Amino acid sequence: ARERNPYLAALRRATYAAWDPPGPVAAPASPAPAPLEGSAR
Repeated sequence: ARERNPYLAALRRATYAAWDPPGPVAAPASPAPAPLEGSAR
């Protein structure tokens, strides 16, 4: 049902695009320090 809604689908794609990259790529843009992000994953 969620995937059929284009607005929610776009939000999900944008969220995954922002959070899915590996640590080294996401760390500089993330407010949280890299070690904390690594431990969270």
